[in-house]
Amino acid sequence: MPGCELYVPWSVFGNATKNWKYHHDFYIEKQVSKKQVVSLRNTIALNSGAADNLSDQGTLIYHPEMVATALWKNRLTDNKSTQMLLNGYYGNELSDKLSFDVNMTFADNGVKPVDRLFINRNNTGVIRTAQFENSFEHRYQDYTAEIELYWKPKEKIAVTFGTAYQLKANHFDFPGSHQSFSNAQGYWLPSLTVRYKDFTISWSEKVESAATEGIQVQTDQSEPLYTRLQSFVTDNIVTRHARIEYRKYQQKYQFSAFLTIDNKDRSIGYQNWRNTDTGHETSQTYQSGPVTNYNGSVMFRYHFEKKGKWTYYTSSDVNSYTFQYYRVLNDNHNKVTVLGTFFTQEFSLNWNNLVGIVPKYELRWNRNLNTIQNNSDFSEATYKTHSVGIGLNINPVKRFSMETSYTLENRASGLRERQNYHILNTSLYYTLKNNSQLKLTGFDMLNQNNNNYWNTNSNNVSYSTSNTLKQYFLLGYIYKFKSVKQQ
Repeated sequence: MPGCELYVPWSVFGNATKNWKYHHDFYIEKQVSKKQVVSLRNTIALNSGAADNLSDQGTLIYHPEMVATALWKNRLTDNKSTQMLLNGYYGNELSDKLSFDVNMTFADNGVKPVDRLFINRNNTGVIRTAQFENSFEHRYQDYTAEIELYWKPKEKIAVTFGTAYQLKANHFDFPGSHQSFSNAQGYWLPSLTVRYKDFTISWSEKVESAATEGIQVQTDQSEPLYTRLQSFVTDNIVTRHARIEYRKYQQKYQFSAFLTIDNKDRSIGYQNWRNTDTGHETSQTYQSGPVTNYNGSVMFRYHFEKKGKWTYYTSSDVNSYTFQYYRVLNDNHNKVTVLGTFFTQEFSLNWNNLVGIVPKYELRWNRNLNTIQNNSDFSEATYKTHSVGIGLNINPVKRFSMETSYTLENRASGLRERQNYHILNTSLYYTLKNNSQLKLTGFDMLNQNNNNYWNTNSNNVSYSTSNTLKQYFLLGYIYKFKSVKQQ
């Protein structure tokens, strides 16, 4: 049975970028009467960025049908984007209980990535490979007419109803590779918000153009072991958004909770084909089906009664979410749902506004679920991290003050290994007579800070670690300017 062995004996990567931006926002408003107002807004944003990505690598492949390759690549990318918005507004307060707004909006947006690829394969000379380049232009115009009605039948009840019609026109241009095309479609976009005391429920719809990062104009076969197929992901995406929220703020406690649901009628999926004999992989993005994502949060903070010179409070915060996407591997179709939860518990003690102690615990939990079961191409896994920490603040004592934090993090240090990381940061302040301060900070004083990443995708479980800016010290000077109140 033929086998494949691959390694990279040398590799050099580098990139250089340059960018420029222009932005202006013009707004004018006129009160035409006590209950009527008109306004005009114009926004223009121009962005241009250029990237020079260079890679020089050698790849040795031991396979009867493949040969060793030395590949030098230089990809030059120019990205230009434009955004223009013109909005006219009219508001009318018919009565204390009823008012309405009218908005007329025109938006013109565009992205134009220009791709140039130069290759030197096996030192045969540098050539431009236009057949692998991914250059195109996407411009779209939105014409929107919207009216919103505000009704307040009682003191603690408020209702907002909106309806809009949006015409979205898309224009795609593929110079030198494919024929340009355009399309236009109209959408009715309703919205409704009902507020009762501290409780709010809302519903709305919006439409957006497809994300252009899913477009691949030409099949890219510049890599010996990787091919990216053509993909034209150009359909608009309609999102239906629902939100339920409750907020209660008192002097002694604060409580808030919300749940959002976002349903999209289509999305962008990813499909791959892997040849285990040769090690070659082929990928493609495609227009996939509907997805529904959830996001919810609950926050509670309670202030205890003051005991002498001591004050206390406790705070709890939990956030959970789901995220869906489609993935096809070797013609096995799967819909992935990612579950995530982030929990924080904090307790604070403060003595006479001089010394503060804040213990804290954090838990992060993630899991991926698959619609396809008992298939080796898709695995399910759970990953969690724990961190326990404490903060200490000492306010000025003989002009000296200190802030310090210590965190013990238990997280991945390999595919199956875990490790404890001790992170300690400390800042020392000295206040001068003019109330300015000298500040000396030591970051990662135990020299253990690492950036670790653990992920599950299809049948891959990946782990990577990268060095961050570890132990270092910073000396600074802080001067607070006094504000002058106008009489």
